[in-house]
Amino acid sequence: MDITRWLKALEDTRLADGIRHSLYAFPLLESLHVMALSVVFGTIIIVDLRLLGLASTRRPVTRVTAELLRWTWSAFAAAAVTGALMFLTNARVYANNTSFRVKMLLLALAGLNMIIFHRTALRTIARWDRDSATPGASKSAAALSMVLWVGIIVAGRVIGFTTTGAEAKAAPPSIENFDDFLSGAADGAAPTQTGATARAAHDDAANLTIKVLMDTLVDPSGDFLFESVEDIADERGITHKAPQTAEDWAAVRHHLQVLMDAPALLDVPGRRAAEPTDRSRNPASESQPEEIQRLLDGQHADFVLRAERLRQAAAVGMDAANARDLKALFAAISLIDKACESCHLHYWYPNDERAHQAAKEEGGILE
Repeated sequence: MDITRWLKALEDTRLADGIRHSLYAFPLLESLHVMALSVVFGTIIIVDLRLLGLASTRRPVTRVTAELLRWTWSAFAAAAVTGALMFLTNARVYANNTSFRVKMLLLALAGLNMIIFHRTALRTIARWDRDSATPGASKSAAALSMVLWVGIIVAGRVIGFTTTGAEAKAAPPSIENFDDFLSGAADGAAPTQTGATARAAHDDAANLTIKVLMDTLVDPSGDFLFESVEDIADERGITHKAPQTAEDWAAVRHHLQVLMDAPALLDVPGRRAAEPTDRSRNPASESQPEEIQRLLDGQHADFVLRAERLRQAAAVGMDAANARDLKALFAAISLIDKACESCHLHYWYPNDERAHQAAKEEGGILE
């Protein structure tokens, strides 16, 4: 079975979907996972320090291990279960994440180190159980164990900060032929290799989150348009920036076309707002993925309306670009800006009072 399809099948399970759409499930699992790993790490370090002769030297090694390892294994089981449940929600991204792979490798090495220790040094424990200084093989195993578990903890924490990047790296192949995706064989032309690639992108479109589409399509095109017609003031005075050549106008039309077609992509059934790991850096004013998802699921018609406003504004801009009418293009870009801000205020930062006040002063922005 193809590994990618298998990972996608995991993401599509009812359990994974329930965790993704729950306001509390993923944060709770992540908290339990971290606490369980803390117990695992803490108890293993105590045993390792005893084997190194640096702590609890008056207590037999067998007593230390008997008292602690049952907690180690219980906590490890909890960490494995919670980790597996989090993996389900974003399996393809985690599987392609370097830090995740490093963590799994280090876990395997830690297990191998433990097996070797049990089959070698531990067999002679009766001779040195009560000694403060343990054999060199025991010390080597303990030192390696500490290094491996420190690496596991570090890699685990890095995963949360790199899964978004992994997702972004996986996304471009699905949209790199976006022009072909928009046109494809819609005009009845015979399918080409490029068209086939575009059809594959279409089939895979539902796997991308709204955040990915915004980051890779909508935002870049919006930024291009916002900067295409503007007045730049500097020490040399005011410079009026606007498309001049045929190539300039072609670029403007390209990005307007992206915005005209983006709502159809954003409104694909089953589209997720963002991955659970895409946590807000300003939770006081910005919504978390699960909060945005609840709004999308409960107010789908409203989202469609706001997306349609973006399409209409881009269509007005396309008419202006075709006529090379700078004044009309500038007005259309203002409409695009308001359409974007309407969505952002409602879904992304609904608690940002300053943004809402600015929207009221500007007018024409749905909140």
